Amino acid sequence: MLEKVNHIHFMGIGGSGSSATAGLALAKGFSVSGCDIHRSIYTSYLRDRQVLIYPIHHPSHLEGVDLLAISRAVKTLNYPILELSEARKRGIPIVQWQEVLAELMTNYLRVGVSGTHGKGTATALIATILTEAGFDPTFESGAIIRKFGTNFRAGKGKHFVFEADEYGGNFLFFHPQVLVVNNIEYDHPDYFHSLEEVVWEFEKFIRGMKKPSALVVNSDSPGVQLLLTRLSGWEGKVVTYGVETFSDFKAAEIVVGKGCQFKLTYSSEEFLINLSVPGKHNVYNALGAIAATRFLDVPIESIISSLASFGGIEKRFDIKGEFGGVTLIDDYAHHPGAIKVTLETTREVFPNRRIWVVFQPHLFSRTKALFDEFVEVFSQSSLDFLIVTDIFAAREEDTGLIHAKDLAGAVSGKQKEARYSGSLEDVIEFLFKQVAGGDVVVVMGAGDVYKVTEKLMEKLKSK
Repeated sequence: MLEKVNHIHFMGIGGSGSSATAGLALAKGFSVSGCDIHRSIYTSYLRDRQVLIYPIHHPSHLEGVDLLAISRAVKTLNYPILELSEARKRGIPIVQWQEVLAELMTNYLRVGVSGTHGKGTATALIATILTEAGFDPTFESGAIIRKFGTNFRAGKGKHFVFEADEYGGNFLFFHPQVLVVNNIEYDHPDYFHSLEEVVWEFEKFIRGMKKPSALVVNSDSPGVQLLLTRLSGWEGKVVTYGVETFSDFKAAEIVVGKGCQFKLTYSSEEFLINLSVPGKHNVYNALGAIAATRFLDVPIESIISSLASFGGIEKRFDIKGEFGGVTLIDDYAHHPGAIKVTLETTREVFPNRRIWVVFQPHLFSRTKALFDEFVEVFSQSSLDFLIVTDIFAAREEDTGLIHAKDLAGAVSGKQKEARYSGSLEDVIEFLFKQVAGGDVVVVMGAGDVYKVTEKLMEKLKSK
């Protein structure tokens, strides 16, 4: 596909995966441009290199373009986009950005990271371990890795580490030799109708892996266990990791604070692991990274050193600092499973502090389908006050079947302090008036709720 391509235009270039793919294409010598109607934290690298990024969609962007790369979200929009229709009229090939990424990783040893949550951190851990061990990998991540300051890197080594997202079957374009499956839970109800459908998609992905294949899985995940029962006749190697179940790489004696410490057992040997990021969920991320990189022959001593100094990724329990005595944390959690571990980690790190949580629901379909799970996780958590913003629609339209105030009301009905505050501006003003020194504010969601963190930070500085 890319043999005769010079200039690639990315529609929706502000997305984490699309921007990383555009950056890799640029590093590989392609001419790149893009457009996105939403502001993005992921495009600074491209802008610094004078890549043209337009804030609107327009047919004029297609001048000199050989290939148009779009996101699946563009396909779901129910209004005409002239850029797309003009590309069809001119005969410019239109592909998903995942297809471009798949071609860019040709001839590499491909290491994929998948799962309902934890993909970004596990990808970053593997990329960091391989880099610090001198393997010089190429990688694509769904988040900005602090060590590199970007969500991608074009290395000169043979390994290509990438995040593999199940939504819409996006990961089916990829054919890794090594695949980490961190967990499998029900998500993306606008595409999947049940957990079984999610598992079936993972099965298709795994059966399409390039041989010889190695599957590195979290054996504590019920969804992963269901997947393993479906892999009869699959000829690859399976490596397991876990805490609760018997596994090849097992963690025990876990101590969680501002980081994590645990005893690792594998091949009848024991090692003390110090992890710089907090939370039991990061023990699982670390175990997946350890198992994958040991399979790739990285020395265990190098792995242990990298885990101890790992700087984390942005928007994953991202402690921005203390402002006016208030600690601000930015987090990407938008699925009940991820929210649960984020809130547990917050209380572990800040055991005696008042915790405020700002949650921006992501998609009407997810909010409705997982409503009971959202209510349960918030009502059973140790947070002190929940603020729910308007639902971030992303690729969807409001059906009128669910509203953010429904979620706030249901949590409040469980005797938990919760309120609906609507717009992000209302949230900022309410918090600014209510928070006090010693409080912790966790801002979570996959949409534009990070603006609350940014603006509240500025207001608190001047308080």
